[in-house]
Amino acid sequence: MCFIRIRKRGRCVIRILWVGVGTQAKSGYGVASKNIISRLKGHGHEVTLFTMWGIIGQRAVFDGVLHLPVRSAPFGIDVIESYVEEFQPDIVLQLYDEWPSPDYQRILGDLYCPWVVLHYSPVEEPIYNAIKDTWRQFAFCEWAATELKTKGLNPRVAYLGVDTQVYRPLIGEMNRQGNIIEKGKLKQAVGADPDDFLIGMVAANIDHRKALEPQFRVYADFAK
Repeated sequence: MCFIRIRKRGRCVIRILWVGVGTQAKSGYGVASKNIISRLKGHGHEVTLFTMWGIIGQRAVFDGVLHLPVRSAPFGIDVIESYVEEFQPDIVLQLYDEWPSPDYQRILGDLYCPWVVLHYSPVEEPIYNAIKDTWRQFAFCEWAATELKTKGLNPRVAYLGVDTQVYRPLIGEMNRQGNIIEKGKLKQAVGADPDDFLIGMVAANIDHRKALEPQFRVYADFAK
């Protein structure tokens, strides 16, 4: 287990190889990487980021964090082992879709700890196959942990890090002009009527993976 290895080294600080999206990206994964890594570094931990998306070809530093690029194989299968040898992490923590990289659990062994991204119930087989041999998994929430346990896995809940000073309700607060923010006026600001029922969605990848057509049908049924 990687945590036994940490205790043997006698260190309170751990060395983390973070697998995910670069901190310079404004996507959901990129923002989460930036928020969480900054906190880990604030506690004194050493973090290097292997970018599944964000940079290609050469190394770069963003937000004080060294970013490592992918090479020729999809999702870094051809370089992840060399990065582990170079940086000697205590843990490889992945915050990214697991299904594209099922070989990580074989390559990384007990170093690998995925922060599992679930979409459905029951757990999708491609995700399960990519994490089934890992010694530990993190789940975003209690629901996700329960789903993983039904597959015989051993998850712990670690809520996804967000900056609560950025993504938060504004109703009742004062804006820069000194006016109290009202729900109806916020709706008008985005071109909706005050009585409209608005539904938001996070979908940087506007393709079949976001199931737009089925969602529009559900929204249409809801509107009836």
